[in-house]
Amino acid sequence: MRWAVRGLKKDAVIQSSTIQAWVAPTELMEVDGRASWFQKAMTQICNASTPTAKPKLPGRQVYWWNQENATLKRECLKARRRYTGHCRRRPHDAGSEDELYSAHREKKKSLQDLIKESKIRSREQLLETLNSDTWGRPYGAVRNVIRPWTPPVTETL
Repeated sequence: MRWAVRGLKKDAVIQSSTIQAWVAPTELMEVDGRASWFQKAMTQICNASTPTAKPKLPGRQVYWWNQENATLKRECLKARRRYTGHCRRRPHDAGSEDELYSAHREKKKSLQDLIKESKIRSREQLLETLNSDTWGRPYGAVRNVIRPWTPPVTETL
């Protein structure tokens, strides 16, 4: 469970922690038992004083994205993390830093090129389907571009 820390209510934390202190076990316990009690107590305190965070919704999928793009993006992110992790470490090794930076730039450039190619390929597929299936995907794409979204009639009354 995730909590939205921005919605933390300080007075609720104090009240719920006071209640947890009242119901704390008084008998001697082993370390593991005390740790599990403390974990449950903290969970109850957080549940009482902090709202839960909404789950992160997946981003809207774009028409040109495919598995090849996803794998190259993962590789690009790994290269960036290697480079930024190396920059945070002390002392710096200038030679390996330059290598990591150039590897990151190459991956990023290849990802950008692949995205351009994917967009071109998708556009060509759309144009090919225009002649074979006029009322399918091309028609839907044109309708969404031409016809702007308007609020329902009941909202405008």
